[in-house]
Amino acid sequence: MENLSMQLSSSNLLAQRNLRVGLIGIGPHSEENLIPAIAVTEDISLIAVASRTPEKLERIKKIFPVVHGYSNWRDMLDPQIIDAVVISAPPDLHYEVAKVALELGIHIFIEKPPAPDLKTLLDLVDRVKKCPGIVCNVGYNFRTSGALKKAIALFKENDDSHKIVGCKIRFLSSKPRTVMWNNTSVLESFLYAVGIHALDFVVNLFGEPVKINAEILNLDNGQKFSLIVTINFASGFHTTLEMGNYSNKFDSRFEFLSSDGKVCIVDNLSKISFLDENISKVSPFNGKENLVYDYSGLNGGYERTGYSGEISVFRDMILGRLKPSCGISESVAVYKIIDEILRKTKEK
Repeated sequence: MENLSMQLSSSNLLAQRNLRVGLIGIGPHSEENLIPAIAVTEDISLIAVASRTPEKLERIKKIFPVVHGYSNWRDMLDPQIIDAVVISAPPDLHYEVAKVALELGIHIFIEKPPAPDLKTLLDLVDRVKKCPGIVCNVGYNFRTSGALKKAIALFKENDDSHKIVGCKIRFLSSKPRTVMWNNTSVLESFLYAVGIHALDFVVNLFGEPVKINAEILNLDNGQKFSLIVTINFASGFHTTLEMGNYSNKFDSRFEFLSSDGKVCIVDNLSKISFLDENISKVSPFNGKENLVYDYSGLNGGYERTGYSGEISVFRDMILGRLKPSCGISESVAVYKIIDEILRKTKEK
């Protein structure tokens, strides 16, 4: 948080913007990712924050002097105060806040997971459908990752005829190692807290899943695990996901396969590699070499990881610059996959 304070103190990012935003929840994710992403996004202002912890409110107000602090989120949720709310709290509170915001006509950005379970999610989807003028987005930042978008664009740059038909994803984390959010297992907690990003990414890429298989290897008396998930889609495409909580840090690898046999790999949203026996035709490399593209840190960490991108998309949908998408209803397919993974692994 101190680094954020130093970054913002020498800039003009605190000037009043067009869209007034309130934030509910000041945990590590908000401080490290959401607040900086809002700060660097044009035409949007963080003008209110709700937290039950006075010390957190004071810390935020030192960096954002124009921000108003609220100990009760209901007092902040007022269309006279804010146009949109960013909710970064436990999933049961996501649901409660979203219900009230919809009734008041306030636009909603919900951090994942948007609801504690599929039944609650479907209820929220139904409520959103009854409020067609309200944007309700979910914080799936990998969709808007600058590195992944750049990789896909470069992958198709030289030949528009090939398309991505398959994807392998390695998605490892060091947590959770204990049950959280009233879930029934560490695996369920992981799927809703971490794995949900990879699942949303492939659903967004390939469409409706039709067949799901899952195999789990329990480690360290069940506190750690390795999970392999394969998904076939109605589009005919296929994906394999290797997920687990046994790493010492977050580690991601996306491997895209094109219809003409080309391969593109994105490691930790920073290094993009191309494997193609014909690469020597467009570069000084021979057919056994790889072409590597380092995604520049000059683009900004929040752009590379997608946090500023997801906030920009949310803003543009509210302001009518983009057609609404990535809405709450798009999470239904992801939750169904989670339920099927849990069912399949329980059967083993």
